[in-house]
Amino acid sequence: MRAAMGVLIMTTAVITEPPTAQFTVVPNPADINVDITFDASASTDPNGRPLTHHWNFGDGTTGDGIHVLKTRLTTISGKTAAEKAFNVDEQPPLTTLATDPAAADGQAGWFVTNPTITLTAAYPTPGAAINEIHYRWGSGAETVAAGDTAVFAADGSHTVSARLATATGKTAQATASFLIDAIPPLTSLTTVPSTPNGVDGWFVVHAPQVKLNATDTGSTPKEIHYWWNSNAPTVVAGASASFYAPVGENTLHYYAVNQHDLAESEKQAVIKFDAAAPDLNVLSIADPGERASGTTFDISWTVKNIGGWAASGTWLDRIYLSTDDQPGSDTELGSGQYSGNLLIGGTYTRTVSIRLPDGLQGQHWLIVKTDLNNSLFEGDETNNVTVGVPFNIRMSAYPDLQVVSISAPATGNSGEEIEVTWQVANSGDGPAIGTWTDRVYLSADQTIGADQVVGSYSYSAAIQPGAQPLTRSTRVRLPSVNASGNVWLVVKTDELGELFEHNNDNNAAIDDQPVNIPASLTLTFASSPIPENAPSPNVLGTVKRNTGTTGDLVVTLANTLPARITVPASLTIQSGRNSAASGRRATAPTAAASPSSPARPPRPKPSSSARLSPATGPSSPPRSKTTTASSSRRYSRRTCPSRWLPSIRPSSCRS
Repeated sequence: MRAAMGVLIMTTAVITEPPTAQFTVVPNPADINVDITFDASASTDPNGRPLTHHWNFGDGTTGDGIHVLKTRLTTISGKTAAEKAFNVDEQPPLTTLATDPAAADGQAGWFVTNPTITLTAAYPTPGAAINEIHYRWGSGAETVAAGDTAVFAADGSHTVSARLATATGKTAQATASFLIDAIPPLTSLTTVPSTPNGVDGWFVVHAPQVKLNATDTGSTPKEIHYWWNSNAPTVVAGASASFYAPVGENTLHYYAVNQHDLAESEKQAVIKFDAAAPDLNVLSIADPGERASGTTFDISWTVKNIGGWAASGTWLDRIYLSTDDQPGSDTELGSGQYSGNLLIGGTYTRTVSIRLPDGLQGQHWLIVKTDLNNSLFEGDETNNVTVGVPFNIRMSAYPDLQVVSISAPATGNSGEEIEVTWQVANSGDGPAIGTWTDRVYLSADQTIGADQVVGSYSYSAAIQPGAQPLTRSTRVRLPSVNASGNVWLVVKTDELGELFEHNNDNNAAIDDQPVNIPASLTLTFASSPIPENAPSPNVLGTVKRNTGTTGDLVVTLANTLPARITVPASLTIQSGRNSAASGRRATAPTAAASPSSPARPPRPKPSSSARLSPATGPSSPPRSKTTTASSSRRYSRRTCPSRWLPSIRPSSCRS
């Protein structure tokens, strides 16, 4: 940039008052290579004489006229009237970017105080000025401001770009990056339990656990500082801290610091904790003295509140029987509930009726635990159990039931009932009094176990030790399927253990003689009316076997009235099945089913599904009477026409 001096000289023919030279320079300052207008039209002469204009630019160049580059105004006499300086702008402006604070005040180049950022412009050309400043954050919109501008940034990593412009259009740019974390961490406080469990905001019994948790939007919490009242601070690394409140009413001070060393403002909380609490203790358990097993008696115990706070509420006490003087894995005998307010030093006594288990003997202990389910807040939960004095249990007299005899028929048909009689004796030293259940089984061998139940019978009785056995008799049905050959009856008394006995292993007995079930075939028919003139008087008959189902069984059918009934010569019961069915055309059957092996004669059954049809022909004209298949009654030929089969009769036939 350089400066030049302009001089205007005015001359007149007569030396009088000189003219006044005035001119303007536009633009001023001016950039190099830019046209500049020098205007002297405002010059005046007090005598009204005409003026001529001569310009001397001070750099060796001159000019004439009112509008030239540099003006010299000259009167006729040539006197100098005025001169004016002007600037030519050859250089751009200078800018600086400053912050307050001047440098990052946190860790690793981070500002933890929100900085003030100031853009300052300097112009080397004398008399020049900054016209405006343009700036923006990152890729955001550009902001235009006049003169120096102070701007602020939010948390995070930011870049500010500034552009300055002069009146002549000269520009300059400045760019700088900033790491700003001016939002401090935030610490929250919670307690466990979440709210005071006492009155007036007090935590009682158990010290509350205090939990501090810090979060930070622009960084990571580095540590938590806390202290009680005016004590020295405790510093915990990380974003959380957990500790217990001391006894009394205390003020907790705390704050968090993040990784950039930005700390939040100190916070405070008042936490009140009273360690005084109720404390239940079983003072004593009454001595039961010697007792007999299985007997019932009353027992008492006393509980005292040895704590520093009244016990208020409802809780449960429980009494146990132990084989040693150590609590654990003991037998529950009874419980007692307490409801109310037990003052400091107060006591109560509970009495309950308990029954000792059967079959015990020897030394035992009673144990009582108060506040069984920890329903009450206590200062000490470890002293709620007390062991009583040892006492002796003697064995009571008990019965011992045994099946001493079983009797049954030597044979029985499958599917039919047989009479079974057995005797139960009491070989113990105590009476058998009460209700119990005996169960009857069928065994495929002479060994007790894995047998088939055929009957279960409950009864009430009283059998004194050594008395005559009690005799029981009932009917049981033999199975109809897979039941042929020898089977043995088994009877077990007191099957469900309803009476306590010295020995339950001798309650079952097996008959020394088997019951023989012959292999047999049975023929059954449906019991339904069949009109004599029915167009298709068919009856379905079923043949069943009681033997095993291994292999096919061919059954031969015999018919004593072939003129009246049509039956197949045989049918086959296939392997894996125990029955086969076939249709018959007959008024009634007399067919006898005979297997290839010895079997009982077939007998009609009510549950059959046999289908028979009467034979037709000249000797058996159609009748309007109705015939009924019956499996439960047999009729004599002396009371019915000879053409009717023994198991079928017309409705007019008398039985």
